[in-house]
Amino acid sequence: GIPLSRKLTEADQAIEHDRRIARRQSPIGRLVCESYAAAYRRDQHLPDDALVVGVSHFGSIRSGFPKGDITVLNVGEVLPFANKLNAYRYTGRELLDLMNFGYTECKLGFVQTSGVIPVLDKRGRVTSISLQLPTGRVVPIRPNTKLVLVADDYMTTGGDGYPVKLFPKADELPHHMPTSTDSFIAYLRTLKKIG
Repeated sequence: GIPLSRKLTEADQAIEHDRRIARRQSPIGRLVCESYAAAYRRDQHLPDDALVVGVSHFGSIRSGFPKGDITVLNVGEVLPFANKLNAYRYTGRELLDLMNFGYTECKLGFVQTSGVIPVLDKRGRVTSISLQLPTGRVVPIRPNTKLVLVADDYMTTGGDGYPVKLFPKADELPHHMPTSTDSFIAYLRTLKKIG
């Protein structure tokens, strides 16, 4: 593998991930999920504006990044479990259901995403969503919008209490993505700076 001391990118400031403050989208959570979406785009030769959403359960992300050089060792501290990634043919309605479970029912922290922007009602339910793409463009996600969802195998097989019905086997897509940790390493190498 790659040497643990290999520099991948640089953080302008420390990027916190406080596991006690779990009811939020964490900056590290977003980076991890962006790496999952990027892994699928790269594997399938898709452009940055292809509708691909990476998601993660809060519990898989164990720490943040320090200020300064970010190495392979730092990645191992953030994502110690190298899980297989799975991809699914998905609709906006399914993504809304997943977001609602991850915001209102999952006791272990909010679902983490690669740029999903939720609108919540007074009770904390997600009523609508849009997606910020790597290009910066924000796209409204309607119930019939077709997209691809990428998540790790732990989450899609019921980990952290996520119902397996949210990840229909029949809609699983073939791919050759690396593991969650290797996808994160590959993504960080494409970024000059983070934070």
